[in-house]
Amino acid sequence: MPPVTSLHGLLSSGGHLLDRLINGGGSGPGAPGPSPEIGFEPLASIDPAFAIASLALTAVFAAGTRHITRHNVLDHDARQAMYEYIWETGAAHLRRIADTLDLSTTNATWHLDKLKDAGLIAEVKVNGYRMYYPKGGGKLLREHCFVAGHMQSENARDVLEYVQKNPGSHQRRIARALDINHGTARWHLSRLAENGLLESQKEGRMTTYRISEKTERVLTQMPPLQMESAAEPA
Repeated sequence: MPPVTSLHGLLSSGGHLLDRLINGGGSGPGAPGPSPEIGFEPLASIDPAFAIASLALTAVFAAGTRHITRHNVLDHDARQAMYEYIWETGAAHLRRIADTLDLSTTNATWHLDKLKDAGLIAEVKVNGYRMYYPKGGGKLLREHCFVAGHMQSENARDVLEYVQKNPGSHQRRIARALDINHGTARWHLSRLAENGLLESQKEGRMTTYRISEKTERVLTQMPPLQMESAAEPA
């Protein structure tokens, strides 16, 4: 047998070897003959050391491909910690989850996808952030996730909180109070109103803003860790 120079080749050879050992190499009464595409040498001609290494490596990889289901998905410590954290916060974005659990975003995404596939969490993209929230928490947690996504921006969060405390404020007053330029205030007010977090009303030549009923409900009922999460920059 020619030497195998890649991991794929070793695994492939190990798989073929297992098949030959199980099926007797295609010999014996009624057994199918060897596949012409594979063209195996006689089993006796295989290097024993290579055969042992192939079988061992194949077994290791087979053991590591355990099928993940809803019933065993939380058996992994990282996924268990993620699920508990997302329930405690109500919603969290990808980077915060990864940083909190000291994982790379790639590794965190892989585990989060497993939780999604098991139907335990859901993912939405809000304001450029990948946000996750627990399924089974009802409409309020979905709304938490939506509002929290918009509150990842410090300026948007400040605008929202100011309007909550000062309903009926107009753009100039908000910009002056928060010490931001009028263009920044206008942009955030428009985005928050378009997405239903604020309600706007024309009063003469001015437009005034107040918190929407949905946003008021979310801000007054957010879990403590969710408020803490929203108050920290992404």
